[in-house]
Amino acid sequence: MTIAVVTLSVLLMAACGYLVMVLRQVRSITRQLEQRAGAAPPRAAVTLDLVNRDLEQLVARVNDSIRAAEAASTRTRLEERRFRSFIADISHDVRTPLTTVRGYLQLLARSDLDAEQHSHLEVARRHS
Repeated sequence: MTIAVVTLSVLLMAACGYLVMVLRQVRSITRQLEQRAGAAPPRAAVTLDLVNRDLEQLVARVNDSIRAAEAASTRTRLEERRFRSFIADISHDVRTPLTTVRGYLQLLARSDLDAEQHSHLEVARRHS
């Protein structure tokens, strides 16, 4: 009976010790994630000190998620730059011919036109 009590006590202490180690590792992972949130890129992957299959899988999934989020952020920034460049190009492509049209309308306004032609010219000027 004494051997059973001693054995159970040793097992209980070992289990408690293992639980304490797991909880420390969880706190370490939490701390690493908090530090990553405030750090500027490049950021290090979350690491694990304790060998535990479940925690290793958790950390692997967290690191995969972080990499995927960073890749998505990079793609978003690239697409945003492309979009801004596209808008700038379109703006330039529209402005140049429009300026030419307005210039020709000003030249026409200085020429000898009858009232109806001036009316049409004014409509064209307003729409340009």
